[in-house]
Amino acid sequence: LKFQVEDIGHGGKRSVSITIDKAHPSKLVAYNWISKPRGWKSGQALEVSAWVKTENVTTTPSLIVQCLGKENNYLAFGTSDEKFNITGTKDWTRIAALVLVPPDTDQVHVRASLKMPENGGSKVWFDDFALAETDAADAKAATQEISPAVQAAMKQQNEAATKLAASQNGSLK
Repeated sequence: LKFQVEDIGHGGKRSVSITIDKAHPSKLVAYNWISKPRGWKSGQALEVSAWVKTENVTTTPSLIVQCLGKENNYLAFGTSDEKFNITGTKDWTRIAALVLVPPDTDQVHVRASLKMPENGGSKVWFDDFALAETDAADAKAATQEISPAVQAAMKQQNEAATKLAASQNGSLK
């Protein structure tokens, strides 16, 4: 598994990439480059886009836009997953995700992602990320809100994962 900044680009000279080795264990996991963009506002309809180039992918690389509250609780998200079908080896192609930013949003995260288990032996490059205001009706239709019950369950899972990671890191010292 490799995360790299490479001297290949769509609009410029560099991009970020995710490479998953063919021998990677066949586990359900998503590998992500994460960014915390600036310039958004609560209540705003956003389109986050990027250009992707692929090599031997079986499932489409994706963009995920996550809206988080003050306690790092997930409020809503939008994804490019269902709108684009990019498999195999393809030259630069634009993908995008829409989201309507909820009023209580404290931070927005953008994830550029390649998922397993299907993508062993694959590589994706991401370049020219953009954040733009878009049509509110389209963004609202694409936004998946997260109920308070699901938020509570996700918070418990995150806390358990954090404790497990801390205990494992401590045992490695």
